[in-house]
Amino acid sequence: MDLLSFSDTPFRLQLCFCHIIENLEKVAANAAHGDSLRAQSLLEEVALYPELRNGITDISQVTGNKELIKRLLADYFPATLTLNEIKAINIPYTNIFFNHTERFRNILNAAGPDFDINIRDFDEHQYYVISCCLILNEYYGTRLDFNKPLFYDIPTAEGIIKHYRILYNADFWKYCLQKNQCL
Repeated sequence: MDLLSFSDTPFRLQLCFCHIIENLEKVAANAAHGDSLRAQSLLEEVALYPELRNGITDISQVTGNKELIKRLLADYFPATLTLNEIKAINIPYTNIFFNHTERFRNILNAAGPDFDINIRDFDEHQYYVISCCLILNEYYGTRLDFNKPLFYDIPTAEGIIKHYRILYNADFWKYCLQKNQCL
């Protein structure tokens, strides 16, 4: 399955972990760092799957590397916070999620097996406009403000609809856009 939920897009979407891998390389290179050996071991394993650095284009590449990706993201998803934080890795503006915290997984499980998570009042046209704004801002230096609050409406097991504001960490988007490797 392709990483895009919408068919009309100006992007060839790729998910990469290049920034995270580069940070691991810095840790591994510093023998005095307490996590140096762990980073070296993880980098050896990551090297066997170049798509993690160069760009994943199909969701099967995520599911096939689920455990490795979980270890790769361990610093960003500390086990001590898994019952407190509501977060996951998400292909922005899509309903593709993975590496959920336990709290987020519990919320989705309570919603029931037929629940399909989607952004409230968000459609293919809005996705296309946001995509174009990203391109104009990053490559042409414009300062278009396309941000508006986005929400997921998720029912509890009791049927009460809870509203969760979506916050995207765009640190890794921008890095990959500037490196022209992936989004």
